Amino acid sequence: TASRPTSLYAKTKRTAEKELLRSPDTIILRLASVFGVSPSMRTDFLLNYFVHTAKTKKSIVVLNNNARRNYVHVADVADWIIYCIENPDKHIGKIKYLAVDNLSKVELAIKIKEHINDFSLEFLNGQDKIDERSYRRVPKNDFEAIRSVNYGIQELIKSYG
Repeated sequence: TASRPTSLYAKTKRTAEKELLRSPDTIILRLASVFGVSPSMRTDFLLNYFVHTAKTKKSIVVLNNNARRNYVHVADVADWIIYCIENPDKHIGKIKYLAVDNLSKVELAIKIKEHINDFSLEFLNGQDKIDERSYRRVPKNDFEAIRSVNYGIQELIKSYG
C-alpha cells in the first residue's frame, strides 16, 4: 500500500524509512495505536485515555467523531517483534504493519459504553482542528494480532479499578 504522508512528522518519518531500507538486514515495523496494560502504561493513547476517562471522570467527549484509528495491543506488539527476530528472512527489506481493529472514535466510545455504562458520552464533531487524521485498515501480514479492542477494554477496566 502506498504511503501518503501529510504532516511534516509523517513525511520525515517516511524519508527516514526509505533511507533505513537501503541498509542490509533492516525491517521497518509500523504500529497502529497501541493500547493495553503495561508497566509504564501511557494514558494519553486514545483507547487507554477513553477507558481511563470513563472510569475516573465518568465522561468522554469525542472530537472528530468519524476519524478512524487502527489499534493493536501492546502484548501483540511484543509478540510481533519476537516473531520478526525469529523469522528475519520474511521481513528484511520490508515495511510491515500491525493492527487488529479499525474503528471510528464514535465506534470506540460506543464499544467502551458496552463495558462501562455509568459515564456520559458527548460527541462534538468538527470541534477539533488539531488532529484530523483518519486511517483505513492496514494490510494484513503473516503475523496476526489476537488481542481485540474488547479484550483491551476489559483489561484496562480491571487495571483502572
